[in-house]
Amino acid sequence: MKNDLVKIAVVAALRDARKALEIVRKAGKKAEIRYLNEVTIKELKEAIAEANKFKMIYPIDKLNEHQKKIYEILEKNRKMPSGSLYTEYRTLIQSPVVDRAYRNYMQRMVNLGLIKSEGKGRWKNYEIVS
Repeated sequence: MKNDLVKIAVVAALRDARKALEIVRKAGKKAEIRYLNEVTIKELKEAIAEANKFKMIYPIDKLNEHQKKIYEILEKNRKMPSGSLYTEYRTLIQSPVVDRAYRNYMQRMVNLGLIKSEGKGRWKNYEIVS
């Protein structure tokens, strides 16, 4: 049991706490259906396997206008350097946000699992999560 709890903690540590909670919820539901008093390794393994098949994505329609535009640009190009993405975003939107707000938006979309980033520092490369 402890090994599987460690697996759940690892999933959470990989910045997808929603997936970790989904694993715990599914494992608990399986144990309940089987009339068990506690979650066993079997339920956790099944829940982990199911969670790996199910991609949890934050709904795009909950993003603000600026984030949606940035996401659309990135979706069209699949992968872009941050500077190029920001430049294109600024040409397409009437009142663009400043670069600091843009970087905050990008970090939030990375945290939500919508996009991936690579590189270090202020300006990174971003790509759509497939």
